Amino acid sequence: MENFWPSSASRTRAGPGFVVFIVAPNDDVPLSGADFSAIRAAAVQSDATVVLSARSPSSFVLEEGKKVAESNRALRPLADFAVRRFSPAGSSKAGSHQTAFQHLFEAIVSGKEAVYRSVVEGLQNLGFPGDAAASAEALLPVGTPKVSKKEFCDSLADAFVHPEMVVVCPKSSEGVVEWPEVRTVRFPGNDLIGEAALKTKVAEAWKAAGTGGHGVILVLAARGRSTMPFCN
Repeated sequence: MENFWPSSASRTRAGPGFVVFIVAPNDDVPLSGADFSAIRAAAVQSDATVVLSARSPSSFVLEEGKKVAESNRALRPLADFAVRRFSPAGSSKAGSHQTAFQHLFEAIVSGKEAVYRSVVEGLQNLGFPGDAAASAEALLPVGTPKVSKKEFCDSLADAFVHPEMVVVCPKSSEGVVEWPEVRTVRFPGNDLIGEAALKTKVAEAWKAAGTGGHGVILVLAARGRSTMPFCN
């Protein structure tokens, strides 16, 4: 194990960047729903890469965060459809997806607010190839009879925009995660706080930062802080 080190080729990046490096004493499930939402929002705003370790690719967020993930997973196909259908050809302007989401809303809803039936029928009439009912349920969960254009667009943006995430897992780990999209990097052995895991995690942070990176932001997850006396 002493001789293990990820190849230097895996640590190169064309341009510099920020890195959010997650530190958690118990990396079995390192992030709560609140952790995940806050880190994701900050990373999107700063165009940072999030690097963390977990027992498997699908276990890095606690149960309360999985409800958000399930909703966004259902909405991602609709967000992709909107961008393909309503964004100008060749457009790469930051924020252009918001305009596409607004055009989608206007194409399927005749008024200022959308209800379940109008979303389902509107998507079907528009030729949406995905599950219109599942998308409507994600947009209008139980107890939400209607949504405004802003709420509609914000929900799609939440599913569409996310930072690059790198999850370092044991080589024997199983499972996949459909949302958010993550890049899984595996290390030999099973010890999440062992030398191989740490070297792999650090190497991925170097790769994301590049040779002229802006810096690394260390984040101690809330569950980790609660286990450390000096943080209480």
